[in-house]
Amino acid sequence: VESQRKEIADNVINALKEAYQEYRDERMKMLDEEIERENKKHEQIMKQLNDEMNIFRKNVEEKLRLIDRQESERDYNMEIDDMEKERNNIQSQINLLSLDNSNEAKSKRKKLQEQLDKIDKDIAEKRHDRDIELQKQGLNDLLESKENEINGKIEIQDKEHDAVLKGIDRQKEYWEKYYSDLLNDERTFAKIREDIMNG
Repeated sequence: VESQRKEIADNVINALKEAYQEYRDERMKMLDEEIERENKKHEQIMKQLNDEMNIFRKNVEEKLRLIDRQESERDYNMEIDDMEKERNNIQSQINLLSLDNSNEAKSKRKKLQEQLDKIDKDIAEKRHDRDIELQKQGLNDLLESKENEINGKIEIQDKEHDAVLKGIDRQKEYWEKYYSDLLNDERTFAKIREDIMNG
């Protein structure tokens, strides 16, 4: 009788311990899930804030770049206009002196022709520099456009990858619980034990 009571007490205590362990595991799991939800929420809010700031920054940078390009175009046109006015002025002086065959006129024409050649060279160089600047701008625009395209594809790929991993995690959780329930199904094991003992 005493050994039966001891066995009953042991069984009750073991059952109680198992119940406490299950309660503890459930509570810890609930808290872990709450932490995970909070982390996901925080991550999403931070991503939205970063995205909002990036869009704003990109818009402002685009406007600043447009202003820079317009100013650059304006400066270039003003410089070319000034140079061409100076060139036309020199050309007019040469034309006036072409009617005069004196040595002084020839000497002045020679100097003016040198000035004209120099300004023609300066205008050609200025136009060449502008052409190179515009080619570089075009290539930089092309590069930025490609980077934006690829970054968009990377973002889509990351989202798809995360979705697949979440699906695998859900399956893992399901099968973990399924096999854990099988392993902890004491009734089934007791029935098997009883069937075996009864032959």
